[in-house]
Amino acid sequence: VVGPADDDDDDDPEVVVVRGGQQEARGAESGGAYYLENHVAFLDAEREFHYDRASRTLRYYARQNETLDDASIVASHLATLVDVANASNVAFRNLTFAHTRPTFLESYRVPSGGDWAIHASAALRASDGVAGLRVEDCVFDSLGGNALLVEGRAEATRVARTDFVRVGASGVVLLGRTRYDDGDVADDDDDDTAKIPALMDGRTNANVPANTTVEACRFREIGVYEKQTAGVVQFLAARTTVRDSVFFNGPRAAINLNDGFYGDHLVDRCLLFNWVRETSDHGALNTWDRQPYASTAAPDDDDDDPYHVAALPSRVTRSFVVNNYAGNWPLDHDDGSQHFVDTANVLVWGGAKNYEGFEKQSLGNAYINVDLGRKGQDGCAMDDSHGAHDTFANNTCLVVKGKLYSAKPCNSSNLNDTMPASANNRFYTTGAETSIPCDGDTATFTLREYQDQFGMDLGSTVAELPDAVGVLAIVSTLLGLPQPPPPAAA
Repeated sequence: VVGPADDDDDDDPEVVVVRGGQQEARGAESGGAYYLENHVAFLDAEREFHYDRASRTLRYYARQNETLDDASIVASHLATLVDVANASNVAFRNLTFAHTRPTFLESYRVPSGGDWAIHASAALRASDGVAGLRVEDCVFDSLGGNALLVEGRAEATRVARTDFVRVGASGVVLLGRTRYDDGDVADDDDDDTAKIPALMDGRTNANVPANTTVEACRFREIGVYEKQTAGVVQFLAARTTVRDSVFFNGPRAAINLNDGFYGDHLVDRCLLFNWVRETSDHGALNTWDRQPYASTAAPDDDDDDPYHVAALPSRVTRSFVVNNYAGNWPLDHDDGSQHFVDTANVLVWGGAKNYEGFEKQSLGNAYINVDLGRKGQDGCAMDDSHGAHDTFANNTCLVVKGKLYSAKPCNSSNLNDTMPASANNRFYTTGAETSIPCDGDTATFTLREYQDQFGMDLGSTVAELPDAVGVLAIVSTLLGLPQPPPPAAA
């Protein structure tokens, strides 16, 4: 808010910070620029407005050739248009939800162990006790905050054939809750089942969205006001499916899984492009797993997991992801992400990523020109985790400079624990040249040396980079599309 410093000098404004500053989940001591608004001096560009509360006067800077005689003026007041709680089999069909007010200065909370915070409101909000909610053939347009929020215990929500466009924050938000346990251990010597120690208990006390399906939807122009936002974002949810949907144009991720709770998620047959347009250090699909959570995904009698923190594998499959703008990786499995199986995807301008996580499998994907993206990732697979037990197999990778793997832990005397298990890959490079740096970059091996000396990447081949028709043939084969026609004769 900008106003005069005193009553005597209206030309000497001061800045008064009234709200905000609490939206950042990680507690950074620095942030983006301040935003100043609603002073008449700022009314200097088309479509801007100023509201004088004292005189109740609205000033608007009209566009060229625009007249106000037939204009429609909407003053948004509500953050939530419809609120559903403790109800079953409620359906919303063929409706438009529009014109909620911005919420980026409201209270935020950090629900789980990822980077993101959330304000728990939306144009359509469904909360504890909702089962069988249906949102079908609807439009969410020109909203100030989130579009759809499913919060707390909610079973079998389905969102289908719905457009999310010009959304101020995120499109679909799944928001669960767990309980913090103090770490006491059972006293009964005959009972060898320990209570969950000093972590989040989603096993005996979980209020989470489960079995949610988002399908045949379109997400575009997401995050108009808020930048830590996504088309679909979840905090503590189980068995989420996102399929047959298109995501484009947003400041951060298209899909974000903010934690590793439960697992058994599926992203299938989706198209993602034009993300990370206003931020950095992210991917079109982003995952984290920094905080252990107990859940019912873990079996009761696993001696290796007495506190039940194991999660079920999640899959990303048959999707097309373009890692343009400021994206780091097409599928950004960051900070401890585990138990992901990525299969049969076309991933452009970036390789596979594993950062401080384990048991991730990249199988049968096509990585196209991984080192030509804006961030210049220089390997078909990056692995920063010792003993990660990751797999990179049956993939096709086009890497112009020929660097196949980027793995800081690489130790040529112990490759099984310091490199991903790899086999039957098809590499395409300039001049069919390859390099695999190891031992702190003091040693470099070709693919043939990697195979002959260490028995790694057996069955893998390297060839010259294909032309455009060859690239299209690779993509078409993987996606089950008709083969491109041969180039016309000269």
